[in-house]
Amino acid sequence: MNLLAFDSTSPILTVGIAGDGRAFGRWDTQSDRSRGGTLDQLINRALEESGLCRRNINALAIVTGPGSLTALRIGWATACGWALTTGIPVTGWPVPAVQRRKWVGESIAGRPDSRLTRSTNVTCLVHHRGAEFYVYDWNAMSTGRLPIVTTRDEFRPVVNPDAWVIGPGLLHNYDDW
Repeated sequence: MNLLAFDSTSPILTVGIAGDGRAFGRWDTQSDRSRGGTLDQLINRALEESGLCRRNINALAIVTGPGSLTALRIGWATACGWALTTGIPVTGWPVPAVQRRKWVGESIAGRPDSRLTRSTNVTCLVHHRGAEFYVYDWNAMSTGRLPIVTTRDEFRPVVNPDAWVIGPGLLHNYDDW
């Protein structure tokens, strides 16, 4: 089974392909405008470089937000169009769940792969637009609080973080920080 996953929620588009228990790779590109065309080109590049074609993909996974409304619609439209024409299933996760799975180490197969201890408090920042970003806090024992939109000047973490996760789109605004 081959899974194609993508994230269109930030100006950095990401596509990943996995199958038969291994990752084929991850492809990233930046796109502030014409995200739909850029996402399609990135998917085609990922398929070509992994030696696959669209009919070899058995499932899709997308990042469901938070993100800009237009970016979310592009992601959903791409996934739903593909699923409607092929009948393959689509699943998705919000950015906080993806980041938490990555850093706490919850693999899809349920194997523990922890990078943080169970008591580590994490604050995650994900770019929204301009000087705004989403912020959410969690630790390995909780699902965390829902993301809120704030600005650099208003930001105050709820917990005293042991670790920071800087999400997609924030680093290209580094000079603002």
